[in-house]
Amino acid sequence: MDCPVAFHARENPDRIALLWGKRSLSWGNLNDYVHGTCRALKEIGVRPNNRFAVLSTNTLETIIILLSAWRAGASVLVLDPALSLSIGRKILDQYKIDLLFSDTKDYKAFSGQRRTVILNKVICKHNDLFLSHKLPGINPDSSGLLLVRNAAQELAAYNTVDYGQLFHCAEEDNQKTAYGSTKIWLLPFPLHHIWGQRILFRGLAGGGAIVLPEFESDFLNDPAQFSITLGFYKITHIFCPLVQLGELVRNSAVLASLRCLDAILVEQGSPDSTLLDKASGLSIPLVVSING
Repeated sequence: MDCPVAFHARENPDRIALLWGKRSLSWGNLNDYVHGTCRALKEIGVRPNNRFAVLSTNTLETIIILLSAWRAGASVLVLDPALSLSIGRKILDQYKIDLLFSDTKDYKAFSGQRRTVILNKVICKHNDLFLSHKLPGINPDSSGLLLVRNAAQELAAYNTVDYGQLFHCAEEDNQKTAYGSTKIWLLPFPLHHIWGQRILFRGLAGGGAIVLPEFESDFLNDPAQFSITLGFYKITHIFCPLVQLGELVRNSAVLASLRCLDAILVEQGSPDSTLLDKASGLSIPLVVSING
């Protein structure tokens, strides 16, 4: 069975897969980069079942390295660059990480004595070589794992998530919400958080475009930037926890933008019936999923 990237690259190579600021990658380009980066990972010693860490914000490079690890059968610990040095090193020690990929300027202080590779260097290594190579698929049930935080706190526990499990769950969820290849999904959560990964894989499974906001802020609580982003990229789908949904619904400045969406996926705990009734009365297109 093909990796979703390989499948969409074969079916719709020129369709946009990722957007970040003024940069974008088609499915064909993304597949090329993932294939070449997978080769580069193998050359620096990454093997199936190996584990490494990524210290990066939500960028195209971060997604490429995560997908390359999946294709290589490796496991990835996704770290928040905002972590303090002491906590970051403690986490790296806990998970026995000796290889770190990063695009942040403080990576040397963070990594200590660990081997560190700049993301751009490994991603660009085969940029002029792999385009003519046959692009193989991978098994979504391979042994690669993601380790991602399940809360916002610095000392929050990490979830261990199987790549294949994420992909298959995303396929099932997309069937329930009619999310397909013509849709544009906003990724408002960091990739070091489980919600960020779930949204990413919904987009990968569906074949639509995924938009990554290029700034570091509490995006869903910034109504002005939120509305501008929805309009500029013509977003069709967003994912929103109940807490942020309540803030958005109470802000008249974003209501027009919310009504233009195809769907707002709401998830997390028991629904607030009053809030949901209010959103429905305002013609906001909600799709509610309780506890996933």
